[in-house]
Amino acid sequence: MNIMNEIRGCRPFPVDKDRQERCRRVLDGYGMTITELAMHLGVSKQYVGEVISGKRLSESAETRIAQFLGFSRTQLFPLRTAEEIARMRQAEAAEKAMLEKKKEERMEMRRRALEGAA
Repeated sequence: MNIMNEIRGCRPFPVDKDRQERCRRVLDGYGMTITELAMHLGVSKQYVGEVISGKRLSESAETRIAQFLGFSRTQLFPLRTAEEIARMRQAEAAEKAMLEKKKEERMEMRRRALEGAA
């Protein structure tokens, strides 16, 4: 089975921070933003952002982006195994839980501040 087809079954895809950072470094090297890249490719900024972050897997879009930037697809967008995707998903869930906890703590501090002011 093609690895892309195997990975496609892992939806929704987590954000691939390594892939995102690699693309940002390349774009920075060209002095280009995601918006400018999207304009050059004739697609939306959101679409390019999703491809770069790994939230949307598209061999053709990855190839177009990589070729435009002077790379092979696998150099810029290395394939991830199902295990790597699972680890990224776990990290994303842990980060979301931490942010939710901080939000709850802030809400509790506000509640206490309002009770003290009354």
